[in-house]
Amino acid sequence: MEHVIPVGYLDLLIAFPLVLGSLLLSWQFGLGLQRDMLLGALRTFVQLAVTGYVLLWIFARSGAGEWYWVLLALAVMLGVAVHTAQGRMTEALAGKAWVFAVAIVVGSLIVLAYVLALVLKISPWYNARYVLPLAGMIIGNAMTAGTLAVSRFAGDLRTRRLEVETALALGATAAQAVAPIRRDALRTAIIPSVNGMLVVGIVSLPGMMTGQILAGQDPTQAVHYQVVVMYMITAAAAFTSVIGVVAAIRQTFTAAQQLRLAEE
Repeated sequence: MEHVIPVGYLDLLIAFPLVLGSLLLSWQFGLGLQRDMLLGALRTFVQLAVTGYVLLWIFARSGAGEWYWVLLALAVMLGVAVHTAQGRMTEALAGKAWVFAVAIVVGSLIVLAYVLALVLKISPWYNARYVLPLAGMIIGNAMTAGTLAVSRFAGDLRTRRLEVETALALGATAAQAVAPIRRDALRTAIIPSVNGMLVVGIVSLPGMMTGQILAGQDPTQAVHYQVVVMYMITAAAAFTSVIGVVAAIRQTFTAAQQLRLAEE
């Protein structure tokens, strides 16, 4: 294995002018993003630095058989993802906390359990060195896809309300009345992951693969891991989006197939 080039605090300081260059461009062209860029750069450093130490501690506890710390970390990650998804959704939706909780938790855990148990065959199952990085990628992508799907569905449902109510009046079920809206919402959420699979390795070298190669890993082994990552990201997006939209449909129709929209 080749020698890994270490990156120290001085190297991070040397990298910071990249952010300053972005700040200068934002100021020069009147983008108004200087504050957000600077805050984002500082938060990136602080949050990732803290995360690094927390992961080291959890890795040690996991190695000692203390599996409950891994479950606690997963619960925190899922909770933050659900909270963030709600905050990023601008459209009104009754029970959106429940919708996002079910979609993100169920969608993410299905994919994570499959990858850990059947693909990588992790033993013990709570090995934090594998569970948490994979969970982070899965939950992050599930959150983004779920937010896109549910937001698009709620927005289109409101703007196409007359179309939906007309279909219901003509005898259509709720599922039939919203079928075009459901399809558009799911395509909006899933297409980015599909596009990623179409160009990976040609247009872009994904983060995990690049990180493994920089760390001295055999490129072919890094490719194998990246294939698994691309598959699981797409599955997480698909499962979470479908669960989220189905849950949203249940929230927007009564048992009598009547449309009910949350007030703005």
